[in-house]
Amino acid sequence: MEKTILDLEKLFKEKLFVYKELLLCLEMEKENLTKDFKIDLLWKHSEEKQNLSSKIEKIRSKILAVLNRNSIYHNMNAASFNAQKIISFIPQKLASNILKIHISLISVKNEVYSLAHNNRCFVEESLGFVNELIAIMTDSIRPDNRTYGNGHVFNRDNKANVLIHKKV
Repeated sequence: MEKTILDLEKLFKEKLFVYKELLLCLEMEKENLTKDFKIDLLWKHSEEKQNLSSKIEKIRSKILAVLNRNSIYHNMNAASFNAQKIISFIPQKLASNILKIHISLISVKNEVYSLAHNNRCFVEESLGFVNELIAIMTDSIRPDNRTYGNGHVFNRDNKANVLIHKKV
């Protein structure tokens, strides 16, 4: 049983390490989004996030394989993985290290989810802004369109100021 616990502890540490890598990747993505906005870096970050997610799935599968090897019935797969349930299989006096790692893992996961959500919102807002700018510009070149917003009319002769006619 001790070898099983040591194997699980090692895998939980590995999972924590990968989540920390994912957090670092998201932080670099955020920096790129807010400062440089280099598309090639965004693709690189996206690929790295995919690779790290795959690593996490593989670690989950390895943890479940350890349980299977030791004939511990768990009724889980990588998609339905539940660390709390796995920890409940371990006698409480032997689970303290894994529990500490799991608590750290929860903390890092929360940071990952929060940062991923913020990055996604930033991208969506930025794309919405760009979309709105494009709509303003394309609507402004049609000769039959002299209105914007709630029926406000702008002077077609002054095309240089078309962007400032949009109601903010």
